[in-house]
Amino acid sequence: MTTEAATVEQTLAAILADLGSELERTQTELKETELMGGQSRRESETLARRDLQMSNRLRQVEANLEDYSREELREIYNAVRELQMRLFLMRSQVEQLDHKRVTLDRYRQQAQKLMGAIQQLQAITQPPPPPPTPRPRLVVEQPRPSGGSGRAPLQRRSGSGSHGAFSSENGRHRDI
Repeated sequence: MTTEAATVEQTLAAILADLGSELERTQTELKETELMGGQSRRESETLARRDLQMSNRLRQVEANLEDYSREELREIYNAVRELQMRLFLMRSQVEQLDHKRVTLDRYRQQAQKLMGAIQQLQAITQPPPPPPTPRPRLVVEQPRPSGGSGRAPLQRRSGSGSHGAFSSENGRHRDI
């Protein structure tokens, strides 16, 4: 492998490692955003129900204004206004979290595609493995049956046989 190819391979490996870390961070942030979005959505629904109740109460008060003091009317109007402000802010937060979730999800998908492309590029740029080295052949001689034990003692041939094969007294051998 040339120095330039090794540098490219190292750069790709570093980018892939950084991208993997970034992808993990993004997935963690995406989970947190989804959790916060769910909580904000539930709180927004709760505030919307309270707003409906307070609006109904306000209509009852307005129908009978002469039954309430100025201080009571001020408190009711302030409570309704405060609740509506909280509801508006909570709905705005839900929208922001939804937008963040969509953006993070797109980013995560793009990071996964980029990781796949880099892994394919690494596979292409890596040199092919070296060819396998040939295995040495083992030569085993077959002894001829003879009287006695049926086996002749094996001796190492010196220089005359190919590959320094073992031979028996009868000189027969076999390749495996």
